[in-house]
Amino acid sequence: MDILYLVDRLENLIANSKRMPLVNQIMIKEGDILNIVDQMRTSIPDEIKQARRIIQEKERILAQAQSDASTLLTRAREETERAMKREGLLRTA
Repeated sequence: MDILYLVDRLENLIANSKRMPLVNQIMIKEGDILNIVDQMRTSIPDEIKQARRIIQEKERILAQAQSDASTLLTRAREETERAMKREGLLRTA
């Protein structure tokens, strides 16, 4: 279950609870709030695991991109050197 959904449920539970007259307090059924808290406890570890997987995938993609960029730079330098040698040979000829 999505943690943001559970936070919204908790907020709705508070917003829709009975207000006590003359004091700034509300009455909430203990079972209702404990149910949401229990669901939050089980959802948070799953979301943390998912976030870690996303971060690892991002790091893998960045490492691959850096490797590809390095390879392309090496090839470009080699091609430039070959072109310069050809140009030099043509001038000599």
